[in-house]
Amino acid sequence: YKKHEQLVLADATNKWLKESVEATWGALKNAKKMVVPTLCFQAQHDRLIERWRQEKICSLAPKCNLQQIANSRHEILMEKDEIRTPVMKNILKFFKQHSK
Repeated sequence: YKKHEQLVLADATNKWLKESVEATWGALKNAKKMVVPTLCFQAQHDRLIERWRQEKICSLAPKCNLQQIANSRHEILMEKDEIRTPVMKNILKFFKQHSK
């Protein structure tokens, strides 16, 4: 971020927050219908997301794989390499497993 300030994201807008809440409730309501394999990463130190909602959705979705990422914050893919690299490997492995 320090070298490339243009990569820093702005704060969430009210519209984004509203749509995020609506999408979360929609996912909770329809989780049992989610039959596509789903990989969900949960940041251990996320202060923006209520983790219980992710846990609830994944417990209801038949093919959801929830992985908690130790020592991570909200933007897991913007973390330092030692956090991001294993996550990227898991994503690629997941795609490979489910692309047959």
